Amino acid sequence: GEAVKEMMENTALAPIEGKPVRSVNALLPIGVMLVGMVYGTLASGVEQHYLEVGEGGPPPTAVDVLGKAETTKVLIWGSLLADAVAVLLAVAQRILTVEQCMDAWVTGIREVTLGLITL
Repeated sequence: GEAVKEMMENTALAPIEGKPVRSVNALLPIGVMLVGMVYGTLASGVEQHYLEVGEGGPPPTAVDVLGKAETTKVLIWGSLLADAVAVLLAVAQRILTVEQCMDAWVTGIREVTLGLITL
């Protein structure tokens, strides 16, 4: 309802006039996040498996890996890695300052939190 309308009207996250808008600035962080999450899920699942069965134990199955993965940590780290890549891209291309990036990050968190509360 109202929260969604307010979110759609918010221009705090709109592109800055006169600054370039490049698809790579969105696609690269998303790709980094996806690869990081897949790698993190597999690595944490395998690590947990061998912690439980020992180094000489049987190799893990896909069910072992996915069942033992620490997905909450992986999601947080993948998201933070993507955030860092997005900030580096924006600052390196002089599209945003570090302060503007942090302001946009906080605004984004606020908007996502509103959506989560609505759900």
